[in-house]
Amino acid sequence: SAITLEKVRNFFAVLHDIGNVRGIMVTRIGYQEGVKHFASFYGIDLKLLREPTEDDWKGKIKDVKINLIIKSAVSTETKPITVEMVIRPSSKEQEARLKQAQNVGGLKIAAGPELQFLDKAGVPTTEEMCWWLPKQLKVLEKSPGGPYEQVIELQGKYANLPVNGKNELIEVIRLKVKYYVEEMRSEIAIHGNDIVQAILKDLSSGKIEHVQRK
Repeated sequence: SAITLEKVRNFFAVLHDIGNVRGIMVTRIGYQEGVKHFASFYGIDLKLLREPTEDDWKGKIKDVKINLIIKSAVSTETKPITVEMVIRPSSKEQEARLKQAQNVGGLKIAAGPELQFLDKAGVPTTEEMCWWLPKQLKVLEKSPGGPYEQVIELQGKYANLPVNGKNELIEVIRLKVKYYVEEMRSEIAIHGNDIVQAILKDLSSGKIEHVQRK
């Protein structure tokens, strides 16, 4: 039943005995006549807790629907990401070694997913290739399928590459990448009634608070 004036007076007596405290009463039913005036005079806040209604959502966003379109570069055995590295020798001597190695088949580069680009001093400047390369590919503007080709210009990037069985720090100036794109779709729906459990209304100010579910 609705809160009576007698109960509010008893509550005020408790507050008065404690001292230096503010009282708040909350009910799901309501308050009888005279309670609001008494509570306002003695500084007691009256709250009404109830189920939310459609009117509580006026001027607010109740439901949100998010359509996700996720695009990524494919990396499978049938549709691998392939990378052609364009290198630049740093000296005539290195150029001669590279040509010699190429002539005898000693310039075989296995640029695996763990490859990192380095600076001129040999210090890593990028993540491993498996993490760095996908961020450089312009997959968002592509339709699903492929293959697509993209040229990535580099500056100040080096790699430790095997030349005749011995690693050498060689500048990489360009990557030519061939890749495929796949697309996944998903939907996320957020409903206000699933988030808001109740409405808490202040009878004095009329202010409404949305009580969230935990």
